[in-house]
Amino acid sequence: MAQANNPEIRQGSLGVVETLGLLPLVESTDAMLKAANVEVVRWEKIGLGWAICCIAGNVGAVRASVEAGHRAADRLTQTGVAADAISKVLGGPLPFPALNSCLLANPAPQTWDWVSGRAPSRQRQVSGNSIGYVEVLGFVSAILALDMMLKGANVSFSGYGGIPPRYVLWAQGDVGAVRTAVDGASAMARDGGRFVSSDIMARPEVDTAETIPSRYDISTITGFSLALPHRLRLSAPPADGDTPRPTKAEKKAEPAEQQGQEEG
Repeated sequence: MAQANNPEIRQGSLGVVETLGLLPLVESTDAMLKAANVEVVRWEKIGLGWAICCIAGNVGAVRASVEAGHRAADRLTQTGVAADAISKVLGGPLPFPALNSCLLANPAPQTWDWVSGRAPSRQRQVSGNSIGYVEVLGFVSAILALDMMLKGANVSFSGYGGIPPRYVLWAQGDVGAVRTAVDGASAMARDGGRFVSSDIMARPEVDTAETIPSRYDISTITGFSLALPHRLRLSAPPADGDTPRPTKAEKKAEPAEQQGQEEG
């Protein structure tokens, strides 16, 4: 797998496919790699059933690959364990498609940073600077919104957060630039039916700005399972020092061993 922070990779285009369920993404990735000469720069299960594959290459190759990957995943995303489980929780079909994809011909440098998994650098709030945010549905929509914000106005990417499939993006700059960036990203998300909310803090207190995390995602809350009873815990190997849970076979063998010790 290529690195998204490689200067040669960053000279090309970026394609992203996002699916609900792992199998559709596996099929999509295979189709993309067979369709054209592209490099996978990120392949990840981002949480709650959602998964992404990011590819890089020249614009023609990326376009052909994304189209092939979208077609391959489309036949599998409407069914499957993940889609069925979430539909049952919602009491009906998903409110938005379980498959999304995009092509960015010339992504902004900070867009590449996010794709590579690098958190935005913490920037001290400057007096008079504004902060704006956009909340959207889906990683693909978040990538498009971020790129729109960075190219539409002179703003800096100051942080992101959310639990898939909802993402919040924060940008910082003077009030006019932030308003232009937020409005552009919001309009783009509305056109795709993925807009949730947006707002601008024209002159936030410095202490307020400092509370905004540069990175917050589901990985920061998965520790909640450690406080749950054993029968409800997420499946995971025991940490160092923890006593591993007995298997069913071991539990059945315990009474027999105890009986043998009593007879002896």
